[in-house]
Amino acid sequence: MFDEPARRPTKWDWALQPLDRAKLSPQALRGLSFARTLANGLAGSTRDIARGLDYVSDRTIRRLIVRARHELRRELGHCLRTDCENPLPRQATRRRKYCSGACRVAALRMRRRTASDAMARRAG
Repeated sequence: MFDEPARRPTKWDWALQPLDRAKLSPQALRGLSFARTLANGLAGSTRDIARGLDYVSDRTIRRLIVRARHELRRELGHCLRTDCENPLPRQATRRRKYCSGACRVAALRMRRRTASDAMARRAG
């Protein structure tokens, strides 16, 4: 007789989408499972989940959920050094531009060398 009311979207709906789980770290997979628990309405909050788990705090659950969302949204970038084609580490932040410290230092030296060459050409 009455139609079921339309389900309102929640902030956890992203966890119910078809996702490539192979890209996620073990911590992010755990966070994804917590987010799916919240999206399906099996728990009202992260505190409810934490009450069921003696060894995990609600803050840890929130941190793992954020990590899962971050890893799912971020596409794997590549090192900015011109002669390096390595991907950035999976846990890299948005600010990270180089795959390792060695590439970062090599790129800095290349920029300095290029700048000093340009100044020498102008002077002489």
